[in-house]
Amino acid sequence: MNIERKYVKLLTILKIYFLRLVTPIQKIMQEIGRDETRITREQVDKCMSSIKEGDILLSYERQRITSLFIKGFWSHAAIVSNKMTVIEAVKPKVKEVDLEEWLFKKDYVCVIRPLCEEYIRKIAAANSLYYLGKDYDYTFSLDNTQIYCSELVYLCYKDYEDFNLGKKDDILPEAYLRTDTCKLILDTRAL
Repeated sequence: MNIERKYVKLLTILKIYFLRLVTPIQKIMQEIGRDETRITREQVDKCMSSIKEGDILLSYERQRITSLFIKGFWSHAAIVSNKMTVIEAVKPKVKEVDLEEWLFKKDYVCVIRPLCEEYIRKIAAANSLYYLGKDYDYTFSLDNTQIYCSELVYLCYKDYEDFNLGKKDDILPEAYLRTDTCKLILDTRAL
């Protein structure tokens, strides 16, 4: 058992050093131009009419090199604030973006609603504003003060005891689809 813990710790350390090594590459690749997004006006309108505060938004963007390193189709997670804006952890800091503007920058979007009382979703939405300006976490670690995208959503809901994502050491955007504490509201791939 002790050897297994040492192995896991070694893998975690190697992962952190690898991610620190590729961080400059990530930053450069995020600045490179890309094709227009695939989302349509009809899909954006459908999202806008479906989204409520506290909803979790998953997205996918073609040509984003960092998407290659994230397991699953959905490569980004964000939360809808109580101002009906999107709060997301992206380089260099957690920021607030107009909802419609955010949607038009994506190729595909998935809207997920946590299965809890509406007041809890409103609290999580308000909590999201607390994280504005926090540094982005290029190492995707829960053991520091920086924040990555799907960690931000988790932090907004973490005090809700029934919000279970399973394993907490590797929160990925796809985790919000695999839990029975969230409900899929809309997936633009199906529209």
